[in-house]
Amino acid sequence: EIGMGSLPKEIIERGIPNGKVIAATTPVDSLIVAGVSNWGGYGLLAAMACTKPALRDVLLRYFDRDMDRRFLSAAVEAGQAVDDSRVDHPGRPRMSVDGIPWEQHAALLEEISAVVASQPPTGPYCLPRV
Repeated sequence: EIGMGSLPKEIIERGIPNGKVIAATTPVDSLIVAGVSNWGGYGLLAAMACTKPALRDVLLRYFDRDMDRRFLSAAVEAGQAVDDSRVDHPGRPRMSVDGIPWEQHAALLEEISAVVASQPPTGPYCLPRV
């Protein structure tokens, strides 16, 4: 993914399957590392909502399981959510992201949403309640 060029090439080559072949070289100013890029996006949006309570409602308007499913379903129906594509195997539209069923993504989205929702509306930080 873009941004991984900010890390030493050797880390990617050793730590990522096929890292020598797929390593991105484009650096970024602020790198967010996540197992799935969607998860990094979820985390970024949640962090913004926690640090900017006045913007929380706007930032999280579509940050829920049902809307996420609708977005992915629309992409699948349009043939744009192609998953599991490899050189030796063409991908096909399906309800998954990076080979992980949508239901697992939805569960993580719900966990992140619960952390944000548990915070006082004045912020300034979101921390899981223990």
